[in-house]
Parts: sequence; C-alpha cells; structure tokens
Amino acid sequence: MLAFVKRPVSRIWAHVLPAAAKQPEGNPIVRAGVSGLTALLEALGIGRRAQDAQEPVRRLDRVQPGDIAAIMDRIRTDYEEHAYFVTGDIWEGIYADDCFFGDPTVSFTGLQKWRKNLQLLVPFLIDPGIELFSLSELDALASSNNSAQKLKADWRLTAYLKLPWKPFIDINGSTEYTLDPMNQQVVRHIESWSVSGTEAILQILKPSPGPRRRPEE
Repeated sequence: MLAFVKRPVSRIWAHVLPAAAKQPEGNPIVRAGVSGLTALLEALGIGRRAQDAQEPVRRLDRVQPGDIAAIMDRIRTDYEEHAYFVTGDIWEGIYADDCFFGDPTVSFTGLQKWRKNLQLLVPFLIDPGIELFSLSELDALASSNNSAQKLKADWRLTAYLKLPWKPFIDINGSTEYTLDPMNQQVVRHIESWSVSGTEAILQILKPSPGPRRRPEE
C-alpha cells in the first residue's frame, strides 16, 4: 500500500519546474565563504537590534490567481518604494513561505530566512540604492497552458560598505521570478549579476573615497 506525504503545493512545484534542480552557478569557495560569514554574523547577533527596532510593515495580502498584472505591480512597488533588496521590506503575500532564493554567492530556501540574512547586511550599508530598469513577463503564454509563469526584472544595485576603506558596490543584474502555476506565488527568486561572485567580493576589497558629503554636512 502506498503512503502519500502531503507537502505544500509550492514546494512540489519547486521540484518539478524545469530549472528547479539547477542552482545558480558560482565559485564554490566564494559560496562557502559567504555562507560561513553569514553564519558568523548571525551567531554574533549583528543586525538583530536593527531588525527588532525597525520591523517593516508586513504586507501579507495575496492576489487572485491569474492576476499577473497585480503581482508585477507589487514587485515594482517593492523596488521603487520599498527598495526591498537593501531593506528586506518585501510584499510577503506574493511569495511562498518556502520560496527558493539564489544568487552567485549564496542560495537557500525560505522567505523569512532571506529577510533575516539581509538584515545581517543592512547595518553595513551606506547610501544603498536599487534602481529598477525594467520588469516583464518571460512567457506570456504560460498562464494559459498551466505551465510555470516567469517574470524578469533588470536592475542596478549600489552601496558603500561601512568598512574603514569604504568600498563601493556597483552591480547590474536581473532577477527571475518563477510563479507556482497553481496559486501563482513566487516559488523561485534567482539573481544573475553582470559580475561573477568572485568579482563582487573583490569590489569589497577595493578602497574608495566614500560617499560625497552633502553641503549642509
């Protein structure tokens, strides 16, 4: 007699979607180093106070299945109004709890883990910014044949880091959002960068003059 184990629909689709088994490519040494640094910062409690003191408003409302325009509107709002890449202020309702996140340096599963990991980084950012260039559908026919719908955003991320040599991070990239065709929540959030993970790490080692002072300072 067969035994069936119930799993969230989003998790099932994360396994059956064509690209689900393929994680973002990257230097394994860099990925191991970033994962180790993240674990160290978490153990030291870096970012915990900032998270407790300034918890963003949680937006948990979902959109009706099939309303791709509403999902795109919320993603666009997350970029243009919430700068979610550098704040963690994200429209949670359009993401599955077990959404898979990946970039050239790290990957993991879980929306709350993504927010927690980002919060570790926030205290080290100076004048961070995320500029959205475009947001589009990769497969406009997917919703009509019950296959995975994908969206793509092109953006630029800039920030100085709060280190003695004031490195400047400047990365052009794109994010591909894969939607569960059953409920059309985001189940995969995959970043591609214009630089490799190694090159991104090297930006951290390069000194800069730092951000320009404002006239009133």
